[in-house]
Amino acid sequence: MRTALGVTVAMALAAPAAAGPTAPDDGTGTVNLEDLITIPMYMTGITFGADSVPPPDWELECDLDLSDCHNFQEVFTGLDGECEGTVQCDADFDVIGLGDLAGFSGMIDANGFMGAHAGPRTLGAPVQTFDTNLLVLEGGAPPDPNFQSFWYVAGSNYGTPCLGQVTLTKLPDGDYNVDSSFDISYMTGFEGAVGGPLDGYDGVYENPVQECLLPICGATIDGWMCHETVQCQVEFGKGGVPAIPAGFFGPGSDPFDGGVPADAAAPDPYDSTDTLIARAGELNLPRVGDMDTTPIEIVALSLQSTDPIVVTGMPGGDVEFDVSVDLSPTQQQGELTATRTHINGGTYQATLPVMPRFTFTEVGNPGNVLVFDFEAEALPPVELNSALYASWMDHLQPDEWDTTPLLCLYDRFFPLGQLRLTNPGFTLWLIPATRPPVPEPGGLGLIGLVGISRRRRRV
Repeated sequence: MRTALGVTVAMALAAPAAAGPTAPDDGTGTVNLEDLITIPMYMTGITFGADSVPPPDWELECDLDLSDCHNFQEVFTGLDGECEGTVQCDADFDVIGLGDLAGFSGMIDANGFMGAHAGPRTLGAPVQTFDTNLLVLEGGAPPDPNFQSFWYVAGSNYGTPCLGQVTLTKLPDGDYNVDSSFDISYMTGFEGAVGGPLDGYDGVYENPVQECLLPICGATIDGWMCHETVQCQVEFGKGGVPAIPAGFFGPGSDPFDGGVPADAAAPDPYDSTDTLIARAGELNLPRVGDMDTTPIEIVALSLQSTDPIVVTGMPGGDVEFDVSVDLSPTQQQGELTATRTHINGGTYQATLPVMPRFTFTEVGNPGNVLVFDFEAEALPPVELNSALYASWMDHLQPDEWDTTPLLCLYDRFFPLGQLRLTNPGFTLWLIPATRPPVPEPGGLGLIGLVGISRRRRRV
């Protein structure tokens, strides 16, 4: 069998040039993400075989037409036009053969999923330039007479930068001209169909992934997912988080509802882990396209409000309270479903029930501490769901061994990029936790997590 090395390269994914596409004003003096993310995109010169060692005597070259994107879903909208969302796409690959495959041509009709983030800009300005980030672009095609399998992945959630820029220019009719491009890193691969013109050809890594055995790719063990919170938003009175009732803070106090932003409480200089999720079983994913599910449970959470809340109705006037968030003693299991999309990992989605415990400490009077515990209040857990596909990998890069928390170093399931777990009343934005490359002598940053590790179980 003639094999080739799968390629990961940087190229430009761009909207048509020249007069370019246009998009309407969304009523706020800019263009909304749905109109930006569904603009047709094109990429040329995608190759299989060119980067293999030794160089093969064949090559496939593809042009990508990402021109039919639909089913837009908004993930969030921030200030000054900042936003994030997803779409489903139809991806058409026009393929020609070179070298020994000269004369071959074909079309691949693939499906796709794309998530993107657009940065803030000056609303209403006649020219608006802002950064964009292609978070995920992935998909594949069913078998056909030429290809037994075909897949592609890209995006910053895979650990490769896919940054871009958009310039909006106001037109006399009120619409905007859109100039958009991404510098995209991607990975793609294929296997030729038996009996077809590509029989015996594939574009995977050094070994065909269908023959990949442990420890290259296969079952992960049960273990830990060490995360650092970059942002948390609690919305009392929404979703599964009730408003704090009247009288809770003292006689006459009003109910409290509204948003409370939070982040990591007293960050540890030796380990940034503030959110720890346990995987209770194996994930068996030996081949590209395989999917498996394992139970998960949140076992540690340590957050602090960025600003105090203001409680009204107190006899002496308004009173401020700092808010900390950790966990009720008893938690429930959710599940994580992972898919292998390439030889070193793939994507996953998670459903995570959380029983939070909120501790309110009066500002200026630290002896006045009040606790609102979901378990003590007999409340059901807050159901968090991942808003986008998150990414994982089997094997760390050499420079990542020194910065990955020790508790999560040997699990062979390493989260990549951002994991956003959402509920109308409780949202967590998480990234992989880190530790310094060389811990200071006598550092005690892992003591708490080592204690937690004694609860580790296998099922």
